[in-house]
Amino acid sequence: MPFVDIVSADDYVSLWYWTNTPSNNVGTFDLQKPTIALLHPVGLDSSWMQAQTEDPRLYCEFNIIMFDTRITGKSECKFTGKHDLWVSAADLAHAFYHLKLPPAHIFAPDLSTLAALRFAALKREPDVEKKKWYKNGRLDDKMTFQKSGSSSPSTPPLPEEPVSAEAQQLARSRRTNVFNATAVDKQVLKGSMAQVVSSNSSVPRLFR
Repeated sequence: MPFVDIVSADDYVSLWYWTNTPSNNVGTFDLQKPTIALLHPVGLDSSWMQAQTEDPRLYCEFNIIMFDTRITGKSECKFTGKHDLWVSAADLAHAFYHLKLPPAHIFAPDLSTLAALRFAALKREPDVEKKKWYKNGRLDDKMTFQKSGSSSPSTPPLPEEPVSAEAQQLARSRRTNVFNATAVDKQVLKGSMAQVVSSNSSVPRLFR
């Protein structure tokens, strides 16, 4: 089963996700199709969305990805009283960043709507041409950002926090690569893109 492990000096989360591809990973997404991320309500897990994923209007027309939030389903985390909707938004941003997901529609019911709005509000589209932003239909982690009013491109640094031995050992017990969370979450959030589903979007009417 696919997981995204995010490790920092004082936090650890292993986010479980599901996709509508035969191999159940994002590497086999159809780059010609739009992507939609389905978020589940608070207190439930992604299995609540399974009926929607079987609708041919979604299954055949979209790349679909669903995550279990850090305290639900198959996901695991270090429990903390600091967990709030901003943390959920940051988890989503890290997942988008490390999985190199393209810009996506977000479907979010219940309080998950507020996490999706925080995710969308914190993201920033860099001032670059589309051909520089994309590479083979995916976000290029080696892309350069053109600063406004600047003639030379620059790459914003993503400093990594030192990871404790305990956190590394916990991560090694999982079945996926370990990603170090950056010291400045906003840098990751700036590298992520999402748009909240609106009435004039291309998402089928069953979600309106």
